[in-house]
Amino acid sequence: MILSNDSSPGTLTGARVGTPSRVRQDCAGLDDTPASQLDREKLLQHLGRDALHGSISRDFQSAYRVVVDEETGKKRSVPRLYRTDSEKLGRCEYVMLTNKQYSAVMVIDVDQPGESGGHPVHLNAYVKSVIFALVQRGIGPAWAGINPLSGKAQFIWLIDPVYTGKNKHSSNMELLKATSQELGALLAHDPHFAHRFSRSPFYTGKSVEAYRWYHQHDRVIRLQDFLRQVREMAGHPQYGKNMRQQFSSGRELINAVKARREEAQAFKALAEDVENEIGAGLDQYDPELIDGVRVLWISQGCAARDETAFRHALKTGHRLRAAGQRLTDAAIIDAYEHALQHAQTTLLVQPSSPR
Repeated sequence: MILSNDSSPGTLTGARVGTPSRVRQDCAGLDDTPASQLDREKLLQHLGRDALHGSISRDFQSAYRVVVDEETGKKRSVPRLYRTDSEKLGRCEYVMLTNKQYSAVMVIDVDQPGESGGHPVHLNAYVKSVIFALVQRGIGPAWAGINPLSGKAQFIWLIDPVYTGKNKHSSNMELLKATSQELGALLAHDPHFAHRFSRSPFYTGKSVEAYRWYHQHDRVIRLQDFLRQVREMAGHPQYGKNMRQQFSSGRELINAVKARREEAQAFKALAEDVENEIGAGLDQYDPELIDGVRVLWISQGCAARDETAFRHALKTGHRLRAAGQRLTDAAIIDAYEHALQHAQTTLLVQPSSPR
């Protein structure tokens, strides 16, 4: 996480000027200066997209158009995309800043009503307390959007872009999902907001319900550090990797390795004893074994006698060796002849194939 070295706990460096501004708790520690066109251009640059999926209104079905597949002739819906350098994007009150394969931001929709007005001071009291705590830790949102009628809000954090292929698992996407859930739960968010559409910070229309947007900073957060701090704030346990055991000397390390090797050898011996003890006993429950022999077949009515005998002799030798008994020629030959005779007998009693 990139933090300013010269920022004191009570001040925040202004988003567009180099002079420090006093952090006001009644404003959740947020800068109350409306976002500029330059701020929006920097956000578009961070998103790294040539076009965005937008919706002019809450009629999200109109954000898709129907096309006919040239190969199959079937109709399918495709999103309406708006170029980021086009004025038409400003007509969209809603936009998808993320998708399932790529995300450069984390968007949290807070469905907690505050007061009318559209400024940070009009946020819900609980939401203000959480955002203020995040700002004090240096992990406040990069953007804050506030509904001028209800005081509800959406917050945006800039993150290092995360990717995943179609139908593929991505640990970074899972980390983003976990972070969004933890932070959203802390802010009492709406996890199902607008079918992945969020209020657009690029909207330039005159809707009375359009969110007022306030740019705070351009810092890019590291999700792992951010998640750790959010869990710490919420009083939730951390689920990091196990800490590597430290040793005070080389001798202590050698002794630890020897002890673990002895434990592994003891476990292996115990496992082999159990296998030897129950291996022969389990044969009686195998329906394909007759007198301990599994007959292999080349085709119906044609037994693979030599392979059957060889495999049975090999299994017998393995069990004798595992049990610590002598591996004599007589024992192997007896096992081979027993299986060979059994395969021959089984072949003789096989019913003839129907014609």
